[in-house]
Amino acid sequence: MSEREYFSVRYLIPGSTFLLLILAYNIFPLYGFLRTSQVSVTLFGAFLAVLGSPTVGFLVSQFWWKWREFRHIPWKMGGAEILAKKLPSLKSDGKNQAKALIVYDYIFHSELHSKKNLEGLSKYAFRRYDNYVLLSCANMCLVLGASLGIAGRLTTFVLFPAFSFGEHETVWLALVSIATVILTALLYDGMQRVWQDHKAIHEAIINTLITDKKIDENTLRQIFPDYFEGKTENTQPTKK
Repeated sequence: MSEREYFSVRYLIPGSTFLLLILAYNIFPLYGFLRTSQVSVTLFGAFLAVLGSPTVGFLVSQFWWKWREFRHIPWKMGGAEILAKKLPSLKSDGKNQAKALIVYDYIFHSELHSKKNLEGLSKYAFRRYDNYVLLSCANMCLVLGASLGIAGRLTTFVLFPAFSFGEHETVWLALVSIATVILTALLYDGMQRVWQDHKAIHEAIINTLITDKKIDENTLRQIFPDYFEGKTENTQPTKK
């Protein structure tokens, strides 16, 4: 799958989820509005198609990406935290976590991702993270879609008393809410499982690289001289 196709699928699911929830909570007033207005059904369908595109999924998912940074998920989920424990001199306090993440990414790509014989392990690690992002963004869109859907329905009820809650709509809204809660719980459970898999495989990768002596602290110090505490030893041969 090309990068462009992957981007589309990755954000199409959250975008469609977001739109589906808003429509589900407002399907009755929308149906009544379309019956009594001159709005073209075709035009309305085209508008919904645009809203359900990967672009909307990408934009709505930015809330999760900010939440990801706020909760330090890359640090807790990946191998940078484990690497910092193995290399105590690596600067990894709150202000330097980004530096430790860069060092880990360098090790991960140079010693694993770029090696042909380790391509399967590399793909496994990346796909676990991609699955976590997809599940997390979809879960965030479930919450945001349900919240905006309910807010939109209440606003419609206040501004247009004609679109009051009927008996059938009340039952429908209850079913949609129950389904939303169940799906949110299922996605959250999936997120936790993928989190554990991702963390375990990255811990195994770090331990393997250290055992095979692929991680040399002094070499890393010379590549990232400002990312470690203390002085960097000069191991370059002396010119005669």
